[in-house]
Amino acid sequence: MTCVNCQCDQQHCYSFCEYDRLLVVCGNPCERLVTLVPNATLGKGTPLTRTSSGDYTLFDPSATPPQRFAGLLAVSARTDADGYVYFGQPWHPAPGLRQVPMYISGTFDLRDLDATTDQLNAIVAQGRGYIDGDVNTRRGVLHLY
Repeated sequence: MTCVNCQCDQQHCYSFCEYDRLLVVCGNPCERLVTLVPNATLGKGTPLTRTSSGDYTLFDPSATPPQRFAGLLAVSARTDADGYVYFGQPWHPAPGLRQVPMYISGTFDLRDLDATTDQLNAIVAQGRGYIDGDVNTRRGVLHLY
């Protein structure tokens, strides 16, 4: 999806580019639309995992059983109890919208990610990317694949 496209749900059409997006450093990123769990508030660049219900939530590398990293949230988003999405600061509703974009590949500046060192190390350990730089100082990039 590029910034000229929009997500349509019934009579509503909403452009994701109206709000703050996780910037891609270089290359052609790939993204997909996902549904977040209800009552979530997540920042752009947050690592996500898929739940057993098929929704997506914060990736926790220390969870038992172990979670698989799914991708990086492309925009900051909040969901209400019914799973409807709100974007921006302050939060603005996106009428009828339940899905948000998630990057599954691309190159991203470590400083732009809303991720812990443990999350970044787990992404690499699971074979989903590599870090060119220093994860502790947040200087460098994450190459996600």
